Amino acid sequence: MSDKVKEKKPLWGRIIFAAFLFTAVLSAFLFWATKNMAGEEGALNGATTMIAAIISLCLSILLGIMVFIRFLRGKTVAGGLFLTTAASTAVFLGASQFIGVLLPPVMGAGLAMGENPAVAGGGVSLMIMLAQVGLFALWFGFLLLTIKFYVRPVGKINKYLQKIRDGEKIGRVRLGKSKQYKEIAETLREIGERYGTDED
Repeated sequence: MSDKVKEKKPLWGRIIFAAFLFTAVLSAFLFWATKNMAGEEGALNGATTMIAAIISLCLSILLGIMVFIRFLRGKTVAGGLFLTTAASTAVFLGASQFIGVLLPPVMGAGLAMGENPAVAGGGVSLMIMLAQVGLFALWFGFLLLTIKFYVRPVGKINKYLQKIRDGEKIGRVRLGKSKQYKEIAETLREIGERYGTDED
C-alpha cells in the first residue's frame, strides 16, 4: 500500500507542474490578445478576455506556489530562505510593472463614459499608487511570514535538546517538512533514544 502511495506522488507533482505551465502560458497569451484589440467591439471582447486572463493568472499563481513549496522541501533552510526571498521579490517587481499594463483599459473606459481626461488620468495615477503600496505591504508581510516559518523550528530544537540534557526520553520529533529539518529531527530522535531514560 505504501509503495503505491509513493508511486503516485511524482505523478501528482508532474500534473501540478504541467497545469502551472499551461495556465501561465494561457494568461500571457490572453493579456497579449487584450492589448491588440481595438474598436468598440474589441473593447467589449477585451474586457471579457481580460477577466479570463486575470482568472488564468490567479490559477497560475496558486499552482506555482504549490510547485514552489514542493521544490523548497528538498532544499536546505538557507537555500530555501534565499529562493523564497528572491522569488517573492521578482514577483513583486513583475506585479508592479504589470499594474501599468492592467490599469490603462480602466482609464480608457472612463474616457469612453465621458469623463474629463485629466480627472480620469488622475484617478488612474491614484489607483496605481495605492496598488503599489498594497503590493509592497503584501510582499513585506510575506517576507516576515517566510522568515518566521524557517526560524520557528529553532525554538523546538532548543526544547528537545533541553529534554535530552535533563535525561528525558523523547519520542516523535516534529520540526518541519523541509529535508534539512527532517534530518535534524531524525538525529535528535536517535540521540534521545541513546541518552534518554524512561521515567517509571
